[in-house]
Amino acid sequence: MPALLLVLAPVLLSGAPEAWVPARWTGGPLELERRARAGTLPLDAAVRDMIGGWYERATLDLVEGSPVNCLLVTWSAGAGEALESRHQQLVKSYAAEAHRRGIAVLGLIYPGADPSKFISAAADARLDGLVLEGEFPSGFAGVVTRAMLAASRSAIVIPIAKSPAKLRAAPAPVIAVEGVPPSARNLADMGIRAAPSSEPWIQSNIWLVRSLRLSGAWRPVWISYQPGPGTAADYARSVADAAVAGGRWIVTLDDDLRVKLRSADAGALATWKRIGACLRFAEEHAEWRRFAPYGRLGIVVDAAADPGMTDEYLTLIARRQVPYRLIARSQLDEASLLGFHALLATELARPTPREQKLLAAFAEDGGLVVAGPAWGGVPPGKSCIERPVGKGRVVV
Repeated sequence: MPALLLVLAPVLLSGAPEAWVPARWTGGPLELERRARAGTLPLDAAVRDMIGGWYERATLDLVEGSPVNCLLVTWSAGAGEALESRHQQLVKSYAAEAHRRGIAVLGLIYPGADPSKFISAAADARLDGLVLEGEFPSGFAGVVTRAMLAASRSAIVIPIAKSPAKLRAAPAPVIAVEGVPPSARNLADMGIRAAPSSEPWIQSNIWLVRSLRLSGAWRPVWISYQPGPGTAADYARSVADAAVAGGRWIVTLDDDLRVKLRSADAGALATWKRIGACLRFAEEHAEWRRFAPYGRLGIVVDAAADPGMTDEYLTLIARRQVPYRLIARSQLDEASLLGFHALLATELARPTPREQKLLAAFAEDGGLVVAGPAWGGVPPGKSCIERPVGKGRVVV
């Protein structure tokens, strides 16, 4: 793709990517068109006016002085060439002013976008990188990443993944994954009683961030989701839910709040100020990200295993508030097992002889190993079987 090998010169005035505190900052004529095609364009004229006029200098005044220093702006969505060109010229001026204020700008790319057009335009606008959101053809992210790296070694491409499985071994400096709005529901109010699920059902991204931090080194983990209209407390919870595990929520404001912010509504400005205070608190205590979790239960994570089952284990264990630590399968050795009383190793569908010997020795020394069927068959009609091994036991 020789046409893509252009000089992309990110300004990066806000520092390296690990220092970016991101906010989704969608708007402009292309955003109106994108939502119209998706059938999500609001009927309220005030909301449509806000979306179309979002890239005016006044909205940068909101960011200035806040911890947010990286804006994710609408960039390309496979619309008509004339509309995309007009939109990108608007964003180019907006990005230049953002850079002048020390704010990084990343272009949001949606399905249908043409790399031969949006990368050259990003180079011309001096964007700091691109964020891929949505379902793209196989290999699309690789094509875009290679083209960006060829254009500039400091360029960055961040795909927002639907599942964390492939990200756990990814070497990228910033990783992003779809999350959920943190909340709790009492399912007993829905008629579910006298069962494990009758307890409050908690949605959280803490387990998700932790699952992407298998090594001791910290790297940015961005959690992406778009909440519905919420209170200041809802936004604070979103910031805290990601930050408590060392991640960052991509701050996403609902349309009604943005309308009020644009008109300088006092209540909306107070909500925005509280979001900023929560973000500032997390960034001022960045050293907490180096804290190691405590737990006598070790969970072996295999990047090649069924991601659905791994994620389900991690979600439910977090909901039960069981203290645990993660062990990457590639790091499984005697030293990694020190201090544990129990190991959940069901993801080792085919343990190697070395791994089987290692886990057997752990059980013989008094530990509990919960393993998969590779350790032996389970009698018909039973879901598991417990076997004594030395001073400990193995549950198959």
